[in-house]
Amino acid sequence: MNQQLSDAVDLADELALQERTPNRPGKTVPTTNVIASLHARIMGFLKVVLQDRDRIEYEMKHFRALERSAAILLFWGSEHGVGNGDIDRALQNSDFLRETVVQVLLSIGALLSQSMWIV
Repeated sequence: MNQQLSDAVDLADELALQERTPNRPGKTVPTTNVIASLHARIMGFLKVVLQDRDRIEYEMKHFRALERSAAILLFWGSEHGVGNGDIDRALQNSDFLRETVVQVLLSIGALLSQSMWIV
């Protein structure tokens, strides 16, 4: 598994543990820029995968679909100021919306991670 995606999975695991046991001693995850961090790690993973197309044999239609999806995620991040933490700040007052965005990004990361074992 790519290191950036591995880091995203570790962050997700720590977030889930922190949610279940908020007062536990030890490692805590900052609650700022979580969306920015997940987005950056997923985009980094996608960049590696897309640049590695010569080594990994993709069907062209799957490769193009992955390129389109990466572009959509990139533009979504740009449009909502993900990289500089704007979306994290905007959603800090809405636990439901913030959790929804985090869950979608975690799902994308999990899908990518599982897909890499298939290729």
